[in-house]
Amino acid sequence: MVIKLLFQFFISSCCSLAFSVYFNAPKRALITSGISAGCGWLVYYIVLSNYKSYATAVFLGTLLIGIISELLARIQKMPVSTFIIPCIIPLVPGGGMYYTMLYAIENNSKLTFLYFYQTLTFAGSIAVAIMVSSSIFKVVKSFNLSKKNNQPSN
Repeated sequence: MVIKLLFQFFISSCCSLAFSVYFNAPKRALITSGISAGCGWLVYYIVLSNYKSYATAVFLGTLLIGIISELLARIQKMPVSTFIIPCIIPLVPGGGMYYTMLYAIENNSKLTFLYFYQTLTFAGSIAVAIMVSSSIFKVVKSFNLSKKNNQPSN
């Protein structure tokens, strides 16, 4: 089981690393992006293996990626998108989009709507998870600013 998890981590990290290189991400962000993507994929894989819920697995994997990306952006003083975009690539429902289009072309409306619904659910889970992780950091930042503004000056 551990070997399988390490393999999953490695492949998803390489996938993210390749997209980072392709999109000309700064070199100092490559390794951390790969590690972040690997962590997000492991959460996705473990949740999916235990609970069989794709939407929940995608949401939790993306939420972890969003939180790590927000932290890395502040530590490395770079935009969050530098980290989050290549890291979510392994979680993007490309297969679902492909099958939606395939069955639409074949006029199989039942399977078209099934895959469309699944793809929309996964994409929505990704969007909501990114929004939640970003909102968490904005709330923490505004809380820290209001705390600093309320301190008496010497």
